[in-house]
Amino acid sequence: MPNRPSSKAPEPNRSVMRHAGMASTLFFSIGGGAWLGRRWDEKSGHEVAWGTAVGALFGLFAAMVMVIRDAKR
Repeated sequence: MPNRPSSKAPEPNRSVMRHAGMASTLFFSIGGGAWLGRRWDEKSGHEVAWGTAVGALFGLFAAMVMVIRDAKR
């Protein structure tokens, strides 16, 4: 039996808030990781900003895990 789309329309306010929550999760996770990496670079005296790059990538990974978990609900 094929899956039929629900005839019930999503609530507009809930949908907007859900997407805003996902966007803020991405923003703060990536930004926080980059900020922590930059602080590490400054304290360590790195010539190349590897800490910033690694922190941002770690934040991206963490944010994507949270967003995917939320999207499954």
